[in-house]
Amino acid sequence: MEKYLHIVDQSDALSSALLENNITYVVLHKILKRKCSKIFTNRESFIVCYSSAPYPVWVWCKDENNLQDVETIMQILAENFPLESGYNIILSTALLAKLKKHDARYNDCRLKMDLLSYRLDRLENTPHVCDGEIELANKVDIEILSRYYKEMTYEMEGLEFSIQRSKELIAEKIEKGNIFIWRNVKGDIVATTAKEDGEKYSKISLVYTVPQYRRMGYAINLVYKVAEGILKDGLIPILYADGGYIASNSCYKKVGFYQVGSLCNIQAKGL
Repeated sequence: MEKYLHIVDQSDALSSALLENNITYVVLHKILKRKCSKIFTNRESFIVCYSSAPYPVWVWCKDENNLQDVETIMQILAENFPLESGYNIILSTALLAKLKKHDARYNDCRLKMDLLSYRLDRLENTPHVCDGEIELANKVDIEILSRYYKEMTYEMEGLEFSIQRSKELIAEKIEKGNIFIWRNVKGDIVATTAKEDGEKYSKISLVYTVPQYRRMGYAINLVYKVAEGILKDGLIPILYADGGYIASNSCYKKVGFYQVGSLCNIQAKGL
């Protein structure tokens, strides 16, 4: 299996193959720009990538009907990232279906999250008006945003970050000028989101509404405004959404986002 161990960067041939799935796997592209603990790939048609704890293992397969690649991926996962050891694995729903046919452990795994990937070509319906307005976050917002970030990542992804680590991540995004807030008429920060521009796409992420302010239209108005700015910059807005949040997915679709891919995050039952 060592023959498959490579450090992959954006100039690698694998990146060209991944471009065929560049919306669904935009996060994987981002991960590959950084140092990873382990990367297994044949540089052509599959990759198994693990950055570090507490993040999940990402699996990409160009053709889920390629039995040789599926069997190799299955062997890599069993030897390096077994579900029973507590790893979370993100892979396409089609690949999971193939793994289930060959390994009973995948039939007994727990679906932690459905990840639906969306893109937007043009805005459709304006969301219902809500009080407040969008603002670009700044350094005075770090304390409260780092607390929201800690709460959000645990609620949505089960990841536990310390307040200090959350502050570092939020400060980095504020420095780049890519995190936005919605402040209501009382002056409270009620929703957040961020964007990360690429060559063609801009990924919207960290969409979060403070629990007591949910279902009031704050988050979707914030996403709408950020997407509007992305389109004006000549980029295509994309985002990932948890398929289990029906209301959020419905709102995204109403303003013009449409689904282009499907991934799932799995783990062993009982973990």
